[in-house]
Amino acid sequence: QFAPMVAEMLEMPCVTMVSALTTDGGSAQCKRDIEGGSETISAPMPCVVSVQKGINEPRYPKLPDIMKAKKKPIDIVDGASTDARVEIRSMELPAAKTGGKILGDSDADIAELVRLLQEEAKAI
Repeated sequence: QFAPMVAEMLEMPCVTMVSALTTDGGSAQCKRDIEGGSETISAPMPCVVSVQKGINEPRYPKLPDIMKAKKKPIDIVDGASTDARVEIRSMELPAAKTGGKILGDSDADIAELVRLLQEEAKAI
């Protein structure tokens, strides 16, 4: 849900669950696995793409780069100055769960189970 939300806020096209990605100039060719095959989608750049795990091999930093990163300054940004894009209108606790019923395996208990499923649970 995160990638489509970001794409909507940035007013960009979005492609999700991508298993292979290639770019050429002004477009991105995204391959997605679907049931029984795969589909290829072309999206204009810039676009938001969410990919499947394993699409890329991460590059691990060298030890000298890690040591340099420890010494870099961290800029602190005041979070109160940003405008909220989400407004919480209400919050409620979920409905309390009702207690279960334990029945045996006699013919009368099975008949009672069927009656409960039909009348109370409306399952059958």
